[in-house]
Amino acid sequence: MWEVWKLTGLSKIERAVTGAPAAVTLVGPWTSLCMGRDGMRDVPDMKGRAAGLLLVVATVVLLSACLTAACGVVDTPSDGRGGTGGPGGGGAGGPVGAGGQGGGLGDLASNHPPSMRCSLSSPFGTPVLVQSLAGTSADDVAARLTSDELTVFFSSLRSGDWEIYTATRQNVSSSFSAPSLVTAVNSTMADAFPSVTGDGLTLVLASARNGGVSQILITQRSSAAGTFPAPTAVANVNAGANDNIPFILADGSALLFTSDRSGNFELYRSVKGPSGQFGEPTPIPVVNTPSNEFFPTVSSDDLAIYFSSARGDSPAKGGTDIWMAQRSSISGDYDPPVNVQELNTAADESPNWLSPDNCRLYFTRSGSTGNKIYLAERQR
Repeated sequence: MWEVWKLTGLSKIERAVTGAPAAVTLVGPWTSLCMGRDGMRDVPDMKGRAAGLLLVVATVVLLSACLTAACGVVDTPSDGRGGTGGPGGGGAGGPVGAGGQGGGLGDLASNHPPSMRCSLSSPFGTPVLVQSLAGTSADDVAARLTSDELTVFFSSLRSGDWEIYTATRQNVSSSFSAPSLVTAVNSTMADAFPSVTGDGLTLVLASARNGGVSQILITQRSSAAGTFPAPTAVANVNAGANDNIPFILADGSALLFTSDRSGNFELYRSVKGPSGQFGEPTPIPVVNTPSNEFFPTVSSDDLAIYFSSARGDSPAKGGTDIWMAQRSSISGDYDPPVNVQELNTAADESPNWLSPDNCRLYFTRSGSTGNKIYLAERQR
């Protein structure tokens, strides 16, 4: 187990980051309502001009309805709760909706105008437990996904020690498959907090395999169907302190993480240079405070950051809360962060991953059965 669990009076998620014993805990499926084009039924042949015109009008109306709903955007959770608007379906660049494993909207953040995305000022709806990732009573945290939202990596204590798991699904309306260990990535020490590039080819993680102090490691594979080899330490990033909870941007251009190298836990950013190596990390201005900050989670356009913090600024609700800050350009500083009030409770909440269209946020929440992975959606 991680040996740095020295701090006292910390929240569950803070103790997890600093490396507490296993006794200290860390901090669904959807059914589409839209009948995609593949789900359309053959319409009987009609004779006569009026009948033909009626068929054309009906077809246009049906296609318009599907496009309005983004063919898989309007979903209903498997527990029967009324669904909310979510990401569009299809393509390698974005979430796949009903009938949409081949084609669709793609990466909404990069390939579509802002009108196709959810506004960051819109509140999230009621969070839903991701049931297919919550099969045990052990802690499950840090769900990070590929850009198409079909493959997830997360860390769990279900084996008795922190290890990294993965699961897949056919489309965002489906449950995830039974999670399996990412064998070559895990070690005999604690391995946690995986983050993956949008194409699923680069994975970063935190590991205590180097003498019990957390380091950030990286591994790459040649195809999404391949396996990750054993990871190695990220050059230029680790400082011999507790470097933890990495988040790699979808395009792999930058790496964010939390570290106590300055005394308390702060968020740092390292940019990949022309050589392909990450540069010297620098603290992220504005968002860091004398309190502890964790779980950097960045939007696909790199203009918004979600993170968790134990700061007591109003309207903080206790434990670690989810905060969000925006900026107007990737070269500028963030505006002062705001509390994402609709997701926070007196328990510990921490952001994990935001969909490319800003509509779906996966996050971790502590509870009576340990930490679990939840999903909250915005209306488009």
